[in-house]
Amino acid sequence: MNPDILSFDAREGLETFFSDPYAVEFMQRGGTVAYGMVPTRAGLNAADAATAAGDPRELAQRAMITATCGLGLLEPSAIAESFSVAHKVGQLVRSLLGA
Repeated sequence: MNPDILSFDAREGLETFFSDPYAVEFMQRGGTVAYGMVPTRAGLNAADAATAAGDPRELAQRAMITATCGLGLLEPSAIAESFSVAHKVGQLVRSLLGA
């Protein structure tokens, strides 16, 4: 079975992800990665991330910015805030890398 998308908690596992040869191979084959970078809590201010594998422009074109885990236990306003932050971080990544 070959997945189309890999999703993981990038705030806790970014280094592990990029040190895994299967993950790097997946990206090099053109797979999409959902980087869980946005915390699932109220009062979000910022999210930090860095990647160290492959061409950043190619990674940005196939990347999705997501919450680090489920949003099911949050208040609706916190969920909307999480999606808003994820959207803004995605736009920033793409604009910085010219994607």
